[in-house]
Amino acid sequence: MRAIRPGAREAVSGVIARSRFVVDNLATCRGKPILATERRIAVIAFLLPVAVVGMIVIACFAQDLNLPAIKALPTGFHVSPTGYTARSIARGADLFAVYCAACHGMEGRGNGPASRDLNKKPTNLTSGHTYAHRDGDLFRGITNGIGEVMPGFGADLDEDARWSLVDFIRANADASRLRGLVTSAVFPAPDFSAECPNGSTIALNELRGGIVHLVLAGARFAERQRQLAELDLGKDVTTIVVPLEARTAKDMSVCVAVDPDVIKAFALYRGRDAGELQTAELLIDASGLLHSIWYPGIDWNDTGMLKRRIEEIRTPASLRARGSHARRQ
Repeated sequence: MRAIRPGAREAVSGVIARSRFVVDNLATCRGKPILATERRIAVIAFLLPVAVVGMIVIACFAQDLNLPAIKALPTGFHVSPTGYTARSIARGADLFAVYCAACHGMEGRGNGPASRDLNKKPTNLTSGHTYAHRDGDLFRGITNGIGEVMPGFGADLDEDARWSLVDFIRANADASRLRGLVTSAVFPAPDFSAECPNGSTIALNELRGGIVHLVLAGARFAERQRQLAELDLGKDVTTIVVPLEARTAKDMSVCVAVDPDVIKAFALYRGRDAGELQTAELLIDASGLLHSIWYPGIDWNDTGMLKRRIEEIRTPASLRARGSHARRQ
């Protein structure tokens, strides 16, 4: 607690002493009992300093209570209006590298090069701290800054750019938790579109109700493609391929997402830059939530595990652990 300001304690003591002086003098006024009028005067004389004391106390401690500083800002209850898309996350990744990485680090862990010279270390944006805040809270911090710890970027970035930063921070935190083979937690999948062999275009959110097997296809995908073609994953499973190289996109019998932003967004979940990404696979459940990720080196060819994981995902969502930010409102 902050110490009482110099002179405040003496001022309070002086006011109380003067009130007692007034009452004592009235009590012995002319050596006679106090009249009703005089009693009222005494009461007023005593209560007035008490009120003054109250105001002095408030003046001394208002700064500690932050009463005039805290405002009920509606942005705290806002949800990102971007739709949480791969495009928004990819844009947010670019902005984060320019405006945030110097302090927070490229992976958002609070270990950027500038953090070494700061008295208070930047927040690790992949920790549980991030999940404790609503989208609007993050947006407000990016816009207005956080006290003397972090500057605001409201004057440098338009509103869409700031929301894209929020989406990237969310996806990056989720990705740090999903980089294992199996996890009980689930996370919102970024929305994107894919082109299908019949000429139609589908968005990921249009596939709710079924399971999506998302394949980020690198140079060695041909062998894996033959293996997957022999599997019967179920009629409720839709496979979408995201080619990491242009030649991989040829002669596909499944839907294909060729937008570079999709590669950049989902590269987060592998912990790689888009240009360094190799083949990886993810599963998205009927509610649009990300589950496991597979990549070479961790039972890559275990198709039985893939099928078992899909069967687990078919279990009602109410029976699974939910570890996502779930677009907090």
